[in-house]
Amino acid sequence: MTVTGPSRVRISPSATRSRPDRNQSSSVCLTTCVDPPVTGDSEPPAGARRNRVRVAVAAVAVLAIALVGGVVALGGPSRLSGLFRTSSAAKPLESSSSASPLPPTLVGPIPAGQPVILYRRHGDRTQQLIGASWTGLLYSGPDAPVGQGADRQSPDGSKILVGLVVYVLATHSQTRLLVDPNAGFTQITWGDDSYHLCVTQETGPAGSSVSISIMDVGSPAVHLATLGKVEQQVKGPTVLACSPLSDRVVIAQVGGLGETTELWVLNARTGAIEYHRTYPATTKTNGNGYLVVASRDGQYLAETATATATVAIRRLADDSVVTRLAGEEIHAFSWRGDLVVVTPREPNLAADNTTFQSPAITDWQTGQTVWESPQGARFFGAILSQPEGDGIALGLNFCAQATTCRENLWLVNRDGKRGELDHDVQVLWSGF
Repeated sequence: MTVTGPSRVRISPSATRSRPDRNQSSSVCLTTCVDPPVTGDSEPPAGARRNRVRVAVAAVAVLAIALVGGVVALGGPSRLSGLFRTSSAAKPLESSSSASPLPPTLVGPIPAGQPVILYRRHGDRTQQLIGASWTGLLYSGPDAPVGQGADRQSPDGSKILVGLVVYVLATHSQTRLLVDPNAGFTQITWGDDSYHLCVTQETGPAGSSVSISIMDVGSPAVHLATLGKVEQQVKGPTVLACSPLSDRVVIAQVGGLGETTELWVLNARTGAIEYHRTYPATTKTNGNGYLVVASRDGQYLAETATATATVAIRRLADDSVVTRLAGEEIHAFSWRGDLVVVTPREPNLAADNTTFQSPAITDWQTGQTVWESPQGARFFGAILSQPEGDGIALGLNFCAQATTCRENLWLVNRDGKRGELDHDVQVLWSGF
């Protein structure tokens, strides 16, 4: 659906709720959608989350057995506290200390067709990948190439993108993407089918537009559209969602502070613009604006207004705001789009001052908090969603409570199973 016209959807600060209003309605714009300018007035953010209770280790002998064996039952798979170490037992980790826990035991090679979360352990001089299943088991992966930047895993963990080369774990094959490396700055994002990729490339100097295309491994890119523009030290047109499974590609014009000023939804087969929205440009020196993320399939947008610290979740099918959250910033959706990763946010923070402290997972349709991170936890953006499921994996650290600052892999499921899978790791990000 092509949606055009000025937006009439807005709630005054006094009407903003910290829990979803399931009866909220809004009019559908009839020409190019434009959000109203934001102001610095807002109601106070949601209250601080309750502290988690820490569980002390009961016996040194039991701990020694667990550390040396790395298993609950000697010789069996490593499934701590049922599936995971419980979040209440999480402690700040100091990798330089002799008291640091040993890495969990790997139960064997990654099974064929098993979706996994890929990561490497810090301090491991090999290039070995480790695959964590979405049920909590850890598998040994192959020695894979390491890029100079952020290696990205496909959503199902079957492949990694290293620069312009796709490495397939099962066959150890390496295929160079048919992308011109001299065509200007290039961004590549995995599709949600773990086979296609969305590509953005500059078409000229600063001020030029950007080419948007889609491709599969081993085939030339198919041009979809030419949109937006690039400027010096500005991210420009950026893929928020690459979904061959739903035939949608979501593109945002992103400014120098991370704020979104314009957004398009393209048909992934034809390149037709099916939706278009503009957001007010930054009007304050501290960079107030909108931070926008999309669901994996391009069905929803989460629009965080940094001036008011309120989030509107917008359904693109009818361009309606289905709920609003107060005092929070949304960083990602789950695969099915019903859960969101949130952090507390104060009003009038600059758009590039993204909050990372105290992440939580919320069901935005009911307002229920599914999970709250342990006290002192923070993350720096490593988030993956379980294909066809509701699991969410995060890279957490407890840098404020430790002498070293390392990332720990946590897994959270809707049914309450959650906790740390491994520590002192580098998680390979997904493409969305």
